[in-house]
This record gives sequence, C-alpha cells and structure tokens, in this order.
Amino acid sequence: MNRVKFRRCFYFTFIIYVLSVFCYLVSIYLHDNDEVEIVSLKNERIEKFYQNLSNFSIDSEQQLIAVEHIYEELEFDNPYGGVWTQGWNLTVDESKFKSEKLKVFVVPHSHNDPGWLKTFDDYFENETKHILDNMLIALAENPKMTFIWDEISYFAEWWKSIKSEAKRKLVKKFLNNGQLEIVSGGWVMNDEANSHYFAIITQMIEGHQFLVDNLNYRPRYGWTIDPFGVSSSMSFLLKRMGFKAVVVQRIHYSIKKYLAGRKMLEFRWKQFWERESDKNDIIGHVEPFFSYDIPHTCGPDPHICCQFDFYRSGPMSCPWKTPPQMINEKNIEERAELLLDQYKKKSQLFRSNSLLVPLGDDFRYQKKSEWRMQYENYQKLFDYMNSKPELNVEIKFATLADYFRSLFASHPRQNFQSIIGDFFTYADRDDHYWSGYYTSRPFYKRFDRILESYLRASEIIFTLCLTSQTDKAALDKLSPYLIYARQNLALFQHHDAITGTARDHVVIDYAKRMLTSIKNAQKIIADSTSLLLNSLNSTKTIRLQFFENFIRADLIQSEDVLRLNENSTIASLVAYNSLVSARSEILCFRLESERNNWFIKDSNGHEINEVQFWSIGTDGANENVKEVCFLAKLKPLSLIQFTIETVRSKENNYQFSYDESYTYEDVSYFEISNELVKLTFSTNDGFLRKVVRNVNERGEETNVRIRFMTYGTDEYNGVQSGAYLFLPDYEEPEAIAFRDPAISVIRGDLISKVQTSFANPIFLKHNVFIVKGEDNFYVENIINLNADFFDNRELIMQLETNVNNGNEFYTDVNGLQMAKRKFYDKLPLQGNVYPMPTMMFIENNEIRLNVLTAQPLGVVNRKSGLIEVFLDRRLLQDDERGLPQGVTDNLKTSELFVVRIESKQNETRKVSIQSQLASLRLLNPVYLMFSKKQNDKSEISFMRSKLPCDVHLLNMRSKTPNLREFSVILHRFGVNYDSNCSSNESFKLSSLFSSKFARSINPIASHLSLSLLHLYKSNVSVFEDDQFIEQMDFNTYNIFMKENLK
Repeated sequence: MNRVKFRRCFYFTFIIYVLSVFCYLVSIYLHDNDEVEIVSLKNERIEKFYQNLSNFSIDSEQQLIAVEHIYEELEFDNPYGGVWTQGWNLTVDESKFKSEKLKVFVVPHSHNDPGWLKTFDDYFENETKHILDNMLIALAENPKMTFIWDEISYFAEWWKSIKSEAKRKLVKKFLNNGQLEIVSGGWVMNDEANSHYFAIITQMIEGHQFLVDNLNYRPRYGWTIDPFGVSSSMSFLLKRMGFKAVVVQRIHYSIKKYLAGRKMLEFRWKQFWERESDKNDIIGHVEPFFSYDIPHTCGPDPHICCQFDFYRSGPMSCPWKTPPQMINEKNIEERAELLLDQYKKKSQLFRSNSLLVPLGDDFRYQKKSEWRMQYENYQKLFDYMNSKPELNVEIKFATLADYFRSLFASHPRQNFQSIIGDFFTYADRDDHYWSGYYTSRPFYKRFDRILESYLRASEIIFTLCLTSQTDKAALDKLSPYLIYARQNLALFQHHDAITGTARDHVVIDYAKRMLTSIKNAQKIIADSTSLLLNSLNSTKTIRLQFFENFIRADLIQSEDVLRLNENSTIASLVAYNSLVSARSEILCFRLESERNNWFIKDSNGHEINEVQFWSIGTDGANENVKEVCFLAKLKPLSLIQFTIETVRSKENNYQFSYDESYTYEDVSYFEISNELVKLTFSTNDGFLRKVVRNVNERGEETNVRIRFMTYGTDEYNGVQSGAYLFLPDYEEPEAIAFRDPAISVIRGDLISKVQTSFANPIFLKHNVFIVKGEDNFYVENIINLNADFFDNRELIMQLETNVNNGNEFYTDVNGLQMAKRKFYDKLPLQGNVYPMPTMMFIENNEIRLNVLTAQPLGVVNRKSGLIEVFLDRRLLQDDERGLPQGVTDNLKTSELFVVRIESKQNETRKVSIQSQLASLRLLNPVYLMFSKKQNDKSEISFMRSKLPCDVHLLNMRSKTPNLREFSVILHRFGVNYDSNCSSNESFKLSSLFSSKFARSINPIASHLSLSLLHLYKSNVSVFEDDQFIEQMDFNTYNIFMKENLK
C-alpha cells in the first residue's frame, strides 16, 4: 500500500471512529433522560452500517492469524523458563484481581484410554467400571461435586452392566442437574492425525446416538486433551455437530508459549474457506502447561500444583518430593493463598476473569477414598476462599458447560481472535517431535482403511435393502453384525489404536475385532446383494462369496479362486459400486480352468471383449490358475452381474500376457505404456526413472526416480525413537544396498505392470502398474522388516523429481482439506514430518505431482522436488512416553499408492476434482463377489438421477436396531474444477432413490446436524426441495420408512 492510500484509509477509519463515539454518547444521553426513543438504532440502514463496521474490525485480514504465520515468526528455541519450564516467570498483577472477581471452575475428570497398556475389556473390568460406580456414590453424597466424562465406549458398557433402574435414574438426574457432564461424547477420543473424517464422524455418531437413545442427552463442548497434535478438521466437524467450544492440550510447546504471551489461548477456530463472521464459530481453548495431569493444570508451578493432588499423599506420590497436606484449620490460610496464587498466575494468560482448572488424569477416581480426599480437601479450600471478600474470588467444582457459560457471558465469541490452521507436528519438549506414530504399525493402519471402506459399503447397501421392501427378518438378523463393525471401527480411532502406540497384546485385540468386523461387513454386503438381486418368492438360495479373503488378523488378505471344470461350467460375478459416480474399472479375479474355453458376458448377455489374463502359477503351484482382468462400466451406486461360462468346443481370443524378465545385461532401460502415460525403468534396480504424459498429443516429461532408503535413530537427551517419537540419527537417509533384483514385466491393453522383488537385505516386492484410460500410475509395496538388519531403522520410499517446488508442500488433514507445509531449517528433520492420511502434493509453476495413499503414513518434503514417504519402522526401545516397549511386532504389509501428475491448479489449497475422485476410488474399491448360481436380476441402479460431480455420499446409515429410519450424509468437496465438472449445482434428495426404492420412504425428511444430535429443519421435501451444500461442507438428513409411520 502506498503512502497516499494509507493516509486516506487512516483518515476514513478515524472519521468513522469519531462518528461512532459521538453516536454512542448521544444515545446514552437520550436514554438517561428518557426523553425520546433511540430512533437511529431502529433505522435499518444504520443498523446495517454498524454491523458491517463490526464485521470489518473482526474479520479483516489483520484479525485472522494462520498457524503457518506463527511458524514463520517463531524461532523454536527452548530457553529455560523457571518453574514453568517452557514458559516464563509469571508474577501476579494484584491490581487486576482487586477490580475484577476471579471465577475459578475446577473440573474433575478421568481420562480412560479404550485400550493402551491393557485391552479395552481389561481396563473396563479392572479400572473404568469402578470409576463410574464410585462416581454415582460420590455425586449422590456431595451435591457440590461435579464430574465430566468423555469415552462413550466405556460409558455404554457400564450402562449395560447397570441392572438397577434406580441407578439409571440417578445418572439421568446428575446429567439434568449439571453435576455430571458428557463432553465430546464420541465412542472414543479419536486420534487427529491418522483418522479419516468418515471414521471420525462414525465414532462420534456411535457415541452421540447412544446418548440420545438412552439418556436423551446432547453434549455441547469438546474435550480432546490427549491426541498427539490437534486437527483443524476435527474442530470443523465438531462445529458442524453443534459444538460451541473445544478444549485441547497437546500442541507444540513453543506455540503454546506464543499464544499465552498474546492471551490467545482461546480463539475462534476457523477454516481457510471460512472468512465471514459466524455466530456459530467454535471456540478453541488451549491448556497452557505441559500436561493434563493435576500437577500441570492449576498453575505454572508443578511442584506446588502437585501438592494439591490429595490422592498423592497415599497410594501415589509427587515427583517433586513435597507431598500434599490434608487441609485443616491450622494450614488452610497458607494453603489457600498458595493455591490461589497459582490460579491467578494461570488466569493472567487468558483474557477473561473466568478460569478453567481441570482436576484429573489417566484412570483417576477409581477408589472411594480418592473421591473423598479430593472433594473434602478442595471443598474446605473453596469455602474458605469464597468466605473472604478481600480475596475477591469465586471458586467451585464445575463442568465445562459451567466454565464456558461464564466465559461467553463476559466475552461473546465474536470478540475472540480468529486462528486458521492445525497444530502438527506436536513436540512436548526439546526436539522430541511426535512424528513417529504417523507410521508406527502400518499393517494395522492399512487394516483400518480396509474396514472403513467395507463398513461404508455395507451401511449403504444395507439401507438400500431396507428401502427395497425385501425380507425384513433377514435384515434384523444382519443388524447386530453392522453394529459390531461400527463400534470396532470407532474403537480403533482411539488415539492409542490407529496410532500404533499400544502394547502388543492390545494391538492384537484391536486387530481381531477389526478382522471380525470386516467379515461381518462382507456378510452384510453379500446377503444384502443376494436379497436385492433375487425376488422374495425365489426358491433359489444364492450365496455370494468375496474373492478377497481375510483369514487372520496378522496376514495380508488372500484371493480366493473361482474354479470352472466339466462339473461346474458357469458362474456369476457381481460387482458393487458404492460411489455415486459412474466408474470404468479394471476388475480382476483369480480363475482356475484347464483350458481357455471360458467367456465373460455383461449383464445383457453380450460377450466382453476387453479381457486380459496371465498365469500366476509358480514354484510348483497350480499352473491352471490365472489372473483375469476385464473392463467393467459401472453406473453410479449400482449392482451389476457378469457371467463367466465355459464352452466345450471353443477357445477364447482374450489377450494373454506373458511374464517378461529383465536383467542389466540385457538392456539399461525398459518401458511400459498406455494411451495416456509412459513409464521408464532402470534394469539396474528395477525402479522407476521417468514419466511421460500424453497431454494434447504431445509428451510432457517428468523425472520421477523411486528409491528405498532408511533413517536410523540417535539419542536425544537420552531418548531414542519409539512408538511415538521419530528421532533420526542423520538429516539425510541412507540408501539400502539391494542385491539381485528379480524384475518381471506384464504388458497388456488393460494393465501393464512391473514387479521388482528383493529377498535381501529386506523382503520387498515393489509393483508399479498402469491401467487403461488412466494417466496416473499405481505403486504397491509389500514389505517385511526383518530383525537384526532393520533394528532401529525406519524404511522410506523416496520420489526424487524435477518438480521445483522450493520448500513448500501440501498434506491433507483427515482427508477433508489440504494444509500448506514448509520445510524449515530452524526445525529438526522430525519436526518437518507431517501426517498424510490420504494424500500430499508438490507443485511448481507448471505441474502438480500428487501422491495418494490407501493408508495413513508420515511424509516429508526435505528438498525441492524430493518426497519421502515413511513406510514402516522397527524400534527396540521405549521412547519414554508411557509405552514400556519398542515396536518390534512388524508384519508383512501391503501398502498402495497412486501417483498423479497434472497441470498446476488455480487454487493451491485445493486438490483437483480428478485427484479427489481418484482418492475416492482408491479408498472405496469396487467389490467383486461370485457364485456358482445366477441371480434373478442382472443389474440394479439405485439412483434416480445424478448428483453433482463434487458431492459425495459419505454414508447412508440405518437406525439400528429398529430399522424404521435412516440418515443420509452428503459431503461437497472443495476442489479445483475442470470443464467436465462445475461447482454450485443444487440437487434433490430423491436423486438417490430410483422409483422402486423411493416408494417405501416418507416424502418429508429432516435436516440434522452432522452427528444427528440437533434438528435444523423438519419439513424437507425429498422430491420437491432443491438442496445445496457449500464447498467443504456437509448436509445430513433423516428419512423415515413409510410403513412404520403412525
């Protein structure tokens, strides 16, 4: 801005300020003299002027602070701060507390991990059950006592165990009178780095539906004190669920200090696409000190705060060697002054006179004695302080709701500073960055995504089956399978589950639950498909079977084989597309047949010509087993049946692909290609070197070299890498000296694939393939880190490119949005590693290179054009974060990626519509089933008409167990569009239901909050009303079945 413009702007602002002050003084004068009404304030134009002025001051660019700008400003040094080690020496300004009463809200809580050092069941039986049992007694005996609870997985289990109706009424009483508050109310307190937003919403709905159905209770405040880094997507989801505020704990200590120094520990948490003032903005509250335990929540000095954890006078102790003193008449004055001093110091870090003081820790309040000790001693202190007017303090046991009501009464939410961004990567001290858990135990991270896709697909087809007026008794039998799968996907979102940070036997327990859940989902899909494709009065029993076979919870899924012979000459193949977009997919399955006299036909009985197959029988295996692939065109949200049959006197003319092998002696480079892309590989190692895309009939070349490398671990103040921390030995990785690559190539019109295998020094099977009609390429790595060679190492896949992106790159946040990252030299390597739940990209002025992932992992862009994806890690030691073991239970793991190179997009924070859809297809594959019998119907298209290209059917969730209603959750992506897809299209809900399925639903639906807690509108016409969703946003609808309406 030049000086003339600046001067004009200043004069204009000054004049507005003077006028506003003048109007304010006049209004006071008129009001005080009661002579006339303040007519000016009733004038609509003046009201609008004031509103716009207010909005300008709140939402101007100066008022919006991005976390990335905080990163630019900070030095990330760690000077010693005294008793508040990571802060500074706080002194009390007594003048503040003389003029304004300090209101202190002490909030008892107990953080219960649904699995960590013990399994969920072990924790519940031995610890959590006792906490909740004794809570009822303590709250009944002490009406001033309060308690907050989060994890509904435990609460639901406890509720089920309560046989006394009187006890259940007591729970409801405490919820109604405010002694007990449910905070967040999800099934678990989910991880915020690795979890996908579908799974987060699923686990929140599971908890919220329990609360509504059993307690008629709706939480309003979030509590996310233990996830290792905090997500902006999570705050947005909570906002869309109707939450007003959320308390967070684990963000980088330097950022805490920055926010505390500016009294910005409470802020309006906005997203990059949200610019205008919103009365529903969610408020973020950051606890300023090291931990959420009692020594770190009353004030800056843990040595003093620990003395007010009265349970530490017996079974527990204070690390600072000064035990608590029970409160009595002799010491109450001194003790009260000491505690109040801490409260005052903490309160000076906030803008208001309301102070939140959590009082709890992991699995606290198990024994009656702890409830008694905490209540009696604190209540004595409260009574004493409240009785002394000179202290000017009001203090009590409270809940989050109590605290935030007081806060908002004095500080409306529009008065808070706005912050945009997430808070990764978390560091709790020194250079101890928690970036290792982004990759720990990747086998189970992949298992999570597989279960997630199966659950979503089973939810949708189960609901469609419900609307089809089919066999309701069969659906009633399937309902428990669905509930189990929901609850165990929800359970695995816990911040010590999907993170890979639990003990070995706990991880096995999670895995067994997920395995059963996947099998449950397969049964739901197969049985629902059979019901849909066959008439009610059919005498046939059609049992559909998945090709994908999950045998054990510690094994990569295998592929079943369809066998055709003289006694079995025909079979049906059924494909299920759960997406609301049409798909042209290459579907593959395994077939055993002695001759090539088999033929594939489409749903109309016409032979499919685009078929490719190759032999997979090796090392003495059955050579008659073939991998068969064919091109399938699938309608949106549809089932389609293909037929495969043998003809005795005829051989097919399908393309047979031979397995070619290459060695360095034969040729230096080789290629695979389709009509859109060509890949060049080196025979020296079998790895990719170059990509040429066919763009406007000319080749655009990008260097992409794939390599596999390792990071070791080093001691940082006596600590080495473990399940949570990544503490590398060097800033650069070490190349793996692979020996004797086995390179095989399969070429065909549908699929061309390069497989490079190594047995030493680690097992690696690296597959790169391309498919017809796609300009991207796929990468599959099957890895198994062996002991000895890989002890205390981390495996990475490196993509070295000539995309000159500088030091900026982008990673997704829970699959919902992209966040801008930078590699900072002022941070150690581990502080520059970020979570990659679904994708990342780098770009220059011309092209963008996307890496899409089918499993959450860590990623870093260490140098311009260089991408390093963390694949697995094997660590022998505990990193002193509470898990008393290393990570040595490595399994053979399959990881899948898609690499897309495309033109640079208009908006850097948004992915292209094509990359978004590619990620959607990667995470939601077409499911292929088979049977030796034919179904009555060959195809079902469930949709009446298309949805807009950028609208995703996130879920269609039946209300269980009564099956009288279901919810539809739709999400509109925020993407860069192309000529085939435009934004801002509206639609009707009836688009989702073809006429047959629409007949069974009530024409009037309800519009709800995201987790079904709150009703927004009750009279939405399914067939008449146009629906619109803003970019990045969600709409949730509840639809009732006609036959069940009264």
